[in-house]
Amino acid sequence: MVKYFYGAGRFTQSTLLLLLAVLSPNQYCLTPSLRFASLRLKQLSLLLCLGSAIAFSSSFRFQATPQLSSLPLVVPTMHYGLEVERFAEVEDVTQEGQASLASVLHDAKVNRVFADRLVRLAANKAFITDLEGRPGARFYGSDGDVVRIAQAINEHEYVLFDLEAGEVFVRDLDGVTAEYEMAALFYNGSIDSMLAYTSFDAELTDRVARGLTKELPLAEAFEVGIVRIIYPVKRDERGRILGYGDVQAVRYQLDGQDKTAIRFDEQDLEVAGFFTPEGAPAQRTWLTTPVPGARISSPFNLRRRHPVLKRIKPHYGTDYAAPYGTPILAVSDGTVIARSRTRGNGKFVKIKHDAVHQTQYLHMKAFAKGIKPGVEVKKGQVIGYVGSTGLSSGPHVCFRFWKNGKQVDHRAENLATAAELTDEAMTAFEEKHATLSAMFEPQA
Repeated sequence: MVKYFYGAGRFTQSTLLLLLAVLSPNQYCLTPSLRFASLRLKQLSLLLCLGSAIAFSSSFRFQATPQLSSLPLVVPTMHYGLEVERFAEVEDVTQEGQASLASVLHDAKVNRVFADRLVRLAANKAFITDLEGRPGARFYGSDGDVVRIAQAINEHEYVLFDLEAGEVFVRDLDGVTAEYEMAALFYNGSIDSMLAYTSFDAELTDRVARGLTKELPLAEAFEVGIVRIIYPVKRDERGRILGYGDVQAVRYQLDGQDKTAIRFDEQDLEVAGFFTPEGAPAQRTWLTTPVPGARISSPFNLRRRHPVLKRIKPHYGTDYAAPYGTPILAVSDGTVIARSRTRGNGKFVKIKHDAVHQTQYLHMKAFAKGIKPGVEVKKGQVIGYVGSTGLSSGPHVCFRFWKNGKQVDHRAENLATAAELTDEAMTAFEEKHATLSAMFEPQA
């Protein structure tokens, strides 16, 4: 504040000196009398500046800056793992009657086709029991639409639907703790037969069967022997067993060598799947789309109106719109079993990945060099280019996913998408690997 008054005083002094210089008989220097007058003016200006600053500052009350420790600490309110303050409204609900995940999403006015995909994805990840009487919540955005839905699905877990990202997460309810247990099972070529001779209850049987058939199939060469598995046991605050988690690790011997696979699902690190002790993917992995970055112009829909035929016709694929000539990638390793052209599909390629899965890529503009039946391809390899051949209204690839001979929505399948672990992920993985591997070793 003082510097502004000081500047004003100096400006006044300079103006007066200029005026005295003009009035002086000698315009290039001041006479002694004028020089004395100038000094007095300077002193008067400084006194005026100082007095004004003191008077001006005394009209304000200055307060001490509060210490950081004195500021109130705002703790967010957490509900189903979400910060309540981030949403415009949170509504708690309790399911009544014969409720299902489909009815939960329907009540929240979620699009039926979108809801069906979310329900199938949840079924691949969770053990879902009767929902009657189970709590849940709806989280609303600023526009009034539901953006998250949380629903308890059994005594120890809830499923969280992210309606904005189209993702499904399964998490433990508050107060639930988990500890690992190991079981040694005799495998004689059939998962069902192996589990029939255990004392597992329905939930654990279902989780082990899913883990060893859908998520981590045993090597085809493994016909008979001991399979060791590690799984979490969920307990409440009193220690009562509420249920179980998915298989976390598997070990068996093949050709005299230990085969070990460890589940590593870390949302923050964008990692999900089974890995070997060295950190490499332990099972077949997939790209989420054959055209990275492309827009979904038409999802899997059994009641779609065909854009060319103008009638209701099931759409057994997912359309990815992209400019002409955009490379189309194989979504996993496999063998080309068809490279052809038909009136409806246009130019297409079909790939067999294993005994269960096949993929098909339609409406291509052209095939990539060397792509023909019998050729082996790798995940991410270019097999063709986006076009609009066949019954197509614009450039896109219709991606079709076959499972056990039936076309299904690949986005509703719980496909492993793991890649090589980053340094950050590898550090966390090594900690889990050390814990679980120790459980496989004989105890003294």
